[in-house]
Amino acid sequence: MMKSVQLSQISSFLENPSFVLYGVSSKPNKMGNSILKELSNNGLRIFPIHKEMESLEKHQCYKNLSQIPEIPKAAIVCTKDEKTSAILDELSEQGIRQVWLQQGSASAETIEDAKTKFDNLIFGKCILMFANQTGIHKFHSKILKIFGRYPKN
Repeated sequence: MMKSVQLSQISSFLENPSFVLYGVSSKPNKMGNSILKELSNNGLRIFPIHKEMESLEKHQCYKNLSQIPEIPKAAIVCTKDEKTSAILDELSEQGIRQVWLQQGSASAETIEDAKTKFDNLIFGKCILMFANQTGIHKFHSKILKIFGRYPKN
């Protein structure tokens, strides 16, 4: 059975000033693109990883971790499960110890495996609900609090 994510884990994760982001896309309405836009608008430094794209809007994209000028201590993964395991292996090998698996990015099996690799693993939650509480994300946050499903310390 999966242990639920604690609010203290989320707070610790969001204290990082920069993040690696997997899952940006040339398709404009994808979640990875929304995460990039919202978090960078909040003043966070985001390093998007994409094997083919050179840039997305005003952000340089990197083909892999080794191209990033400074490797952050945390990563956000917003990919399909079939890509996530290889990404997690790369993150672990590079010493990144904090990972946010965006909702739908990993199967239960992938999550269980990742728990052995990372000090702070967040899963089953939308980062925008915690990092950018505006609009629909603020509304969802309030709904979860009302029904007792918001993470606790």
